[in-house]
Amino acid sequence: MESIERKTENYAVVFNVNLIRATLNEASEFKDYLEETIFDSDKDIIVNLSACEHLDSTFLGVLVSGYKRLKSQNRSLVIIEPVDQSSIFLTLNSIGKIFPLYTSVKVALEDIENKRLLENEINELGHERVKPVEKLSTAPYKIASYPLVNSPKESIPEETNKNELH
Repeated sequence: MESIERKTENYAVVFNVNLIRATLNEASEFKDYLEETIFDSDKDIIVNLSACEHLDSTFLGVLVSGYKRLKSQNRSLVIIEPVDQSSIFLTLNSIGKIFPLYTSVKVALEDIENKRLLENEINELGHERVKPVEKLSTAPYKIASYPLVNSPKESIPEETNKNELH
């Protein structure tokens, strides 16, 4: 697709959508392109909509579909904020609450890279063997018996209570 450029980065595939209007006509082609990338790659996806002035509901539907599919694979689809007109449309439709929005491809790539590095470190820590804890003795414990203490009123002479209160 000539109006959409695909570039593979370290941890993500970046789609630069070079369309002023992303509508039904472009949505079906973009859907095929996006699905192919999801299938062929294990990377997160960044969709750069900074050049778009208008996004219709069909194009947004393709983005949501891709987002859900990637999320089920523990991957993400993020959006580079579009110009004001599209941004207003995203906000009105609450789409901005679904997708992580970034101001630039560079910022999105840094965030995705940091996320992947953290995941790798957590996975490495999880694979390290921890020494097994020594088994505790199963011998019965001796329970100490202590005399029951009466309530404070009964254990303190009544005269003492009166004197302390005055």
